[in-house]
Amino acid sequence: MAFRLTMSTFLADQTGNGYADVVGRATAALTDAFSVLNQRACQGRLVDAEAHHDLPAIAGAERAIGRLPSVTALLRTESSAFVRRFKSAVGVAVRLTMEGIAWRKTGRTTPVGPNRFVRTGERYVPANGQAPEEFQLPGRYDEWPDLVHVEPRPDFRLAATFSNGVSGTLDMSALVKQGVFRQISDPISFASVRLEGGVPVWLTGAIDLAPEFVHDWMEPDPQQH
Repeated sequence: MAFRLTMSTFLADQTGNGYADVVGRATAALTDAFSVLNQRACQGRLVDAEAHHDLPAIAGAERAIGRLPSVTALLRTESSAFVRRFKSAVGVAVRLTMEGIAWRKTGRTTPVGPNRFVRTGERYVPANGQAPEEFQLPGRYDEWPDLVHVEPRPDFRLAATFSNGVSGTLDMSALVKQGVFRQISDPISFASVRLEGGVPVWLTGAIDLAPEFVHDWMEPDPQQH
């Protein structure tokens, strides 16, 4: 069972409580970030970043978080100082999640990579010297299936198929009412979706959606339940 981070857990943490201003001012974005971190698949990617890629745990989630509509809106409208505080608060959330699945921080930070939502991240090791079996993945996260087909459906639903044959439908009716996704809130614009490098994009490529988000939030086709 995945660890579940709540706002009360975050504020009960001494460091987390230091970001009460972020909680109050960016509740929606932080709650959405928690929702990503609370997915078991995402927690597996946090572990896999450390265990197989020698990357900070946050590398397993930062792209999905950075492309959330509420987060992209925050990045676009808030001051650089507040954006830095928000990103630091996300770092605290990652630390609480890692501790919740029996990993501990090392006190080191290393780069995540250029042009990423965050540039550096805290490093972690298993608290008892071995990753809990529940979070030992069968493969590396760079071996996860590619998104190979997308198709627009009525009512702002996106049909998606991955390279391992898994398929489903993502309900985007709420997303198209938020942030940059308002640009595809009419059926004609929404129907312009296409794949570029395995990433769904709309219009001239100005709007895109992380494949991980599609994978984790789509409703699987009935025959796959």
